[in-house]
Amino acid sequence: MASIIEMPELVLDQIIEFLDFKSVLTLRQVCRDFRNFIDDLKVSKLPDSRFTEIGMKVDKDICLRIEDQDRHQYKFIYSEIENSRSFNGKTTTLGNWNIVDVAVRDLELVLKFQKSTLSWSNFDLEDCPLSKESPFKKLNRTIKTKNLVIISDSQSGFMSILPFFDSKTLEDIYLNPTNEEMQIGIDEIVKTEQWRNAKKIHCNFHALNVKVEDICHLPRVIIFITSSKLKYCDLRMRNFEEKEELCNLWGPAFISGSSSYCLTLRQVCRDFRNFIDDLKDSKLPDAKFSKIEIELKEDGEKIIFEFVGPDDSLYRLKYAEAGNRRKFNGKGKMVMNADIIDVAIQDVELILRFQKSPLKRLYCDSNAYIHIDPSIHCLPIKLNDMFKMLNRKIKTRELSIVITNFQSEVTIILPIADLETLECIDVYSYYNDTGIEIDDIVKTEQWKKVKEMNFKVPALNLKVEDICHFSRFNIKVNTISAKDLDCLKKTITSGSSNVEFSCLKVINFDENEEILNLWGPAYLSESSSQWYFRSKDSGEDILVVNYQQDRDKIHFDVFELEDVPNGAIVQEYNEN
Repeated sequence: MASIIEMPELVLDQIIEFLDFKSVLTLRQVCRDFRNFIDDLKVSKLPDSRFTEIGMKVDKDICLRIEDQDRHQYKFIYSEIENSRSFNGKTTTLGNWNIVDVAVRDLELVLKFQKSTLSWSNFDLEDCPLSKESPFKKLNRTIKTKNLVIISDSQSGFMSILPFFDSKTLEDIYLNPTNEEMQIGIDEIVKTEQWRNAKKIHCNFHALNVKVEDICHLPRVIIFITSSKLKYCDLRMRNFEEKEELCNLWGPAFISGSSSYCLTLRQVCRDFRNFIDDLKDSKLPDAKFSKIEIELKEDGEKIIFEFVGPDDSLYRLKYAEAGNRRKFNGKGKMVMNADIIDVAIQDVELILRFQKSPLKRLYCDSNAYIHIDPSIHCLPIKLNDMFKMLNRKIKTRELSIVITNFQSEVTIILPIADLETLECIDVYSYYNDTGIEIDDIVKTEQWKKVKEMNFKVPALNLKVEDICHFSRFNIKVNTISAKDLDCLKKTITSGSSNVEFSCLKVINFDENEEILNLWGPAYLSESSSQWYFRSKDSGEDILVVNYQQDRDKIHFDVFELEDVPNGAIVQEYNEN
């Protein structure tokens, strides 16, 4: 009998067409013949991996991170000291191979399957000894992405990455320095097709050798410059001392009633400050911030507030206990005889008086909570107390909370969000794999009223009735019983819950036999088991429960009857 590799190429091509990205990679590792066959295939014959994000951090080691449309991450770590590659916990010795060559080779293999355009690409070359030599010189393709973020300390570092991205799909470019005070030339960068074709560019360092003609074609640009000779208005100037000359050229300026002008006016004298502070909020202009970020750090700057304007302008406040200093967009000031926490709270209170329109996102990161000075721990509490005292909530559509190990980190932040505006809550952690209790979290009005919940930390003691009201959820649990799954299925099919595409990430599901007894045999597709249930009074709508054993995920989605695969059994609605 002939082996599978001896089959005609046409048959093998058909087999490949039915496999997903992960299955093809697995098949590639079976033997050299399969590897050669797959490597020689045209790209058109391969499945689309549909990744949404790729990131690479290069320093002494290299970290290659890839995320797919289900937010499932693949992480490769390349160690120079151990000369090894680790992938999802499995380590391989590289022998005489250079880790950069291996990383680029792996990236090229991954990108061979990537036909759709990435949403984001992130490349961090901070502390990178290789920034003058592109890690992508051996990459035989351009990368298609909409957004590109590069962190580097030199123009050569940016140029080692930028030219390798498809200028036709690239829309937004973010060039970030390793230090916000850096001055970097961009004379080579502006010559690239990527720069010329971009729709938006953030150049977040003091750019040298800037010419007006290099930026006039851009629909939107944020750039720091060290020259005072430009006559282009939408720029952040480091030193602009020609206001009189500008007025002579263009005449008197029209001054709008923006929040930034009010804050400037407030600093003129005590009388102006008292007048503005005594005004009713209704008399103040709308700051129209789209995002606010609050971050606790374990380094010298303990607290960071970031406010993003409607035009993506960024205002950053940093507070450091060392020297009792406050920085605003890089400019420092010593705060005498005042608690730095109280100063931070007062600043937020003042700024939020101008915020009338809803935020797109409020981000609170206490991930460094267990490492930082205990004196900073009271910041979330004081923030909560401030909103109670003002008898107001913050209007935001999305609330993201990064935590360490404590349920209280969530319960102290949730109540500040306005119930009528809040649409989505994200809770996650970089380090916590053991989980947190959620008995107090589920009692909050924000949990009860929000429509979308993403809880990426294992939720301990979760009850099914606590998630049935969500329209969309992505929740991680250590385990769940077959009985609870059946209860959730009944709630959805009865019409009591309008669930869209949702997911339970179950770390340890060991009731396969019990679920088969309840739901009967599943329709098997690759590594997943699928059950189809007709909903009450729903016409053609079918609930699909898809258990992906290899990813420990249980998906809930609604299909139309015509989309149910041949051979699958659609179970009638049963109230019992």
